[in-house]
Amino acid sequence: MISVILPFFNRLEAVRRAIRSLQAQTFSGEWEVILVDDGSTSPRAELKALSEQAKNAGMRFIKLPQNCGVAAARCAGVEEARGDWFAFLDSDDEWLPPKLQTQLAWHDEHPDIRVSQVSEMWLRDGRTIKKPRHLEQRAGNLFAEAVERCVISPSCVMLSRDLWIETGGFDARFRVCEDYAWWLQVTAKEEIGLIPGAPLVRKHDGAAPQLSRAIPVLDRWRVVALLERIIEPTFSAHQRATMKGAAIEKARRIHTGAEKRGHRELAQLFANVAQVLDSDASINRSLLAAVWASCDLSSDSELTA
Repeated sequence: MISVILPFFNRLEAVRRAIRSLQAQTFSGEWEVILVDDGSTSPRAELKALSEQAKNAGMRFIKLPQNCGVAAARCAGVEEARGDWFAFLDSDDEWLPPKLQTQLAWHDEHPDIRVSQVSEMWLRDGRTIKKPRHLEQRAGNLFAEAVERCVISPSCVMLSRDLWIETGGFDARFRVCEDYAWWLQVTAKEEIGLIPGAPLVRKHDGAAPQLSRAIPVLDRWRVVALLERIIEPTFSAHQRATMKGAAIEKARRIHTGAEKRGHRELAQLFANVAQVLDSDASINRSLLAAVWASCDLSSDSELTA
């Protein structure tokens, strides 16, 4: 059985398009769809109509009492899921009809691989745009690439329940870069499968405000994700060294940018992070807490100046 988790916050027109793509799936096996309303502020009548549309289509509907972020919303959906396999669909994306059928059939032929991704196409204003080569989906051991950037799109993924449990799922503390943080956990221990053939996901760019574009200095979140994992004993010495090198580079980049814009406290904090990592000193809890504090979204308006 496959459980499909579709979290959303407003963007109701995009959500309806995503639902239509689910209804068009050719998969004939057992599956369920769980929509998670992450505290949407859209008009109540519109939300009720969407809820009824989903329920009439046999989908389950969960409403969170307040906006908690996409990581928490996905986790809330998984908690209610009954499937052996999980697949995620972002509200501004859509699947082509054979997506689920093709991906599960591939896993039947490759039983040792517990997570896979399909290819995606990017669209802007309804037209296909060229995807950068370094962001093309790949297979195999992707840990080193995952340290540098997020190399896996949630809408392209299918993974087994046991792998979700082993890796802990998305960390709800991350309001952004939650996928980057989780894929560090997954790629550290698991090879990623890639379904051959044409793209099976349409990723719409610019159709609605995207949180990752509205928040400045996203590398703050990537650095704190790396720091959290550098101190974990579950990663090998080589993996920790790879993450440490990336964290130093990102911290220095934040320091340089913050200094240019006159954000002295932020610049000093990430200069300290780079210095501690470069000297092989231990990451203490107070430094980690300070980096987490720098990710406070309520103070981000100061960084856009």
